[in-house]
Amino acid sequence: WFYNMLGIAGAAFVIFLLYKFFFSGRQFILNPNEDEDTEKARINFVERNLLDVDLNSYIKEAVASNNYALAIRYQQLLNIQLLAKKNIVYWNQSKTNMELMDEITQLDLRSDFKKCTALFDYVWFGDFTITAAKFEEINQQFQEFQRRWS
Repeated sequence: WFYNMLGIAGAAFVIFLLYKFFFSGRQFILNPNEDEDTEKARINFVERNLLDVDLNSYIKEAVASNNYALAIRYQQLLNIQLLAKKNIVYWNQSKTNMELMDEITQLDLRSDFKKCTALFDYVWFGDFTITAAKFEEINQQFQEFQRRWS
């Protein structure tokens, strides 16, 4: 009876996968939210075209929609854009912040970039929401970096 039950469970699983494949837009087990897809697509577009986009408009839009984590992500990308345009780092979408940090030879600049990267990691990868007050506090660090090194 055990093998019969195992066979029935396997057949049910295969039917479930086929149903999800054909009737759910080829999305298996998870059905992602459209907003998340749009946000990911936008981030991907910005990262691909980092040297050509106006990040300030993306930052303003994220702040207007109270998506402070996304605004901080765009701030980090703005820092990278600033460094890439000054030929301090070579931008490649697949590079990590640590790889970019290793390219910075000036110690003060590297230290400031490291602080901003730590804040970005804290905000983007932390599993919590950010208040407007906390965003302003963190955003000040990014703006100080941009004023100092632009």
